[in-house]
Parts: sequence; structure tokens; C-alpha cells
Amino acid sequence: MILRRLATSIRKQDWFAVTIETLIVVMGVHLGIQLGNWNGGRIQTEADNALIVRLRDEFSGVRDGLLTDIAMGTEFYESTGRVLAALRDDVEPEDTPEWRQDLCKATFVVFLPRRPAAFAELQDTGALSRLDDPELHSALIRYDQEETQFQQTFPVLLAAVMNPEGHYYRAVSFNPDVEQWVLDDPDCVTGYDWELLKLSVGELQSWVGGQSDVVNRGMEQLLEVETILQILSEGR
Repeated sequence: MILRRLATSIRKQDWFAVTIETLIVVMGVHLGIQLGNWNGGRIQTEADNALIVRLRDEFSGVRDGLLTDIAMGTEFYESTGRVLAALRDDVEPEDTPEWRQDLCKATFVVFLPRRPAAFAELQDTGALSRLDDPELHSALIRYDQEETQFQQTFPVLLAAVMNPEGHYYRAVSFNPDVEQWVLDDPDCVTGYDWELLKLSVGELQSWVGGQSDVVNRGMEQLLEVETILQILSEGR
């Protein structure tokens, strides 16, 4: 309707009306763009806020997983350390259930929790760069760096521990029933050759270093996760 009146005014050479109606058109277009931008921004803000709520819930799960994995990982590298100490002392321990548990757990490693899906979405959508809180942004970046480093180094540790050609797996006989390969089950190991086992000192030194590194990385991740959750709980 306004465009029809504008065309009529131009034909009549009513320049005052043309000016007024042109301004109305321009203002209408401008207001329409502004309204669209505001509505788009509102939708984006609501989506970002929903993502933050998910982030808090999912990082709580990551924290619980890290606490469990740190405890288990510590148990694993302590078992490896006891086996390594016995071999270095060249004193064969008494064949007790506890010794066999150590032989079994020396081959275990923990895989730390992956980054939350909400955090990955925060990165993919660009919402991470829109965070207002610089402390939260920094904590998330530090967590991402720690988690990325773990993902890059873990395959190397796993390949070393799982190498079937090593001296350790030739010296230690494991129960063919994999259901026995659980924590604190001495039936995981059915026997071992002490002389062959002594040849695995180098392997065990590598394993215990890698197992302790996983625990240290887990503790670094936990520190950042606790910081993130603290900030999110404060609603900053």
C-alpha cells in the first residue's frame, strides 16, 4: 500500500509526500531488520543459556567419572610399582592372592572421561567465544587442552601395555575366562614364571610411568572441572 502511494506521489510530482513516504519505507525496513536481529539474538541467547545448563549437568558427570578413574588409576600404578620393586630386589614374593592381584592389575589402565557433548557443541556453535565470563572461558580452554593431550598420549600407553610380544605376557599366565579379569580377583592370574618375569623390568618401568601420568592428567582435568562447576553454580 505504501509503495502504491509512493508511486502515485511521484507521478503527481508531490515531492514532499514522496520524501515522507520514502522515509516511512526506509524506517520500516530498518525496524524490520532490527526486529529480526533482536529476535535472532534472543533465540541465540536462549540456546546458549540452555547449553550452559547442560554443561553444568554433564560436567558433574565428568567430575564423578574423574574421581573414580583417579582412584582406580592410582590403584593400578601402585600395583605395578609393587611388582617392579619385587623384581628390582630380585626377591620373589610369596604366591598370595594379593600378589596375583598385583600381577593382574599391573596390566590395567584407565581411560579418562571424554569431554561433555555440551562442551563440544559449545565449541562447534561458536558459543564458547560468546561467553561473558573470562574466568569460565579460560577454565574451559585449559580443560580442553588437558583433555586433548590425554587423547593424544593415551593410545601410546595402551599400545605399550597391551603388547602381546612383551616379556610380561610370556611370563604371566592369565585366566582364559575373561570374566575373571576384574579388580581384586586373584583368579585373573593362573600362574607366572619368576625368571621370565624379571626380564620385564623395562616394560614395567614404562607402564608405571604411563599409568601415573594418566592419574596426573586426570587430576589436572579435575582441577579445571571443579573450577568450571564452581563458576557455573554461582550463575556467573
